[in-house]
Amino acid sequence: MRIALSCLIILIFQAPLTSWGQQNLFNVPSSVLTEKQELFIQEQINNYSDLMGSNLTATYGIGKDYEVGLNFLGIDYMKDSRL
Repeated sequence: MRIALSCLIILIFQAPLTSWGQQNLFNVPSSVLTEKQELFIQEQINNYSDLMGSNLTATYGIGKDYEVGLNFLGIDYMKDSRL
């Protein structure tokens, strides 16, 4: 147990100061179905050094355990520009 803990501590302190991440490619906003005539909206904003990125998911319940949705992915805004 002590060897495993020692290896974990060494690994944590040897980790690089910068890291990379990956955005999910398949967006499932909720495991619960959207009820008939109900609307579900999810917004995700990513903050980068020189711009901001936005991902929007909208789902509408059409009944009988069905729903339709739209994804607007990769909408970028420059930070120094005015809206």
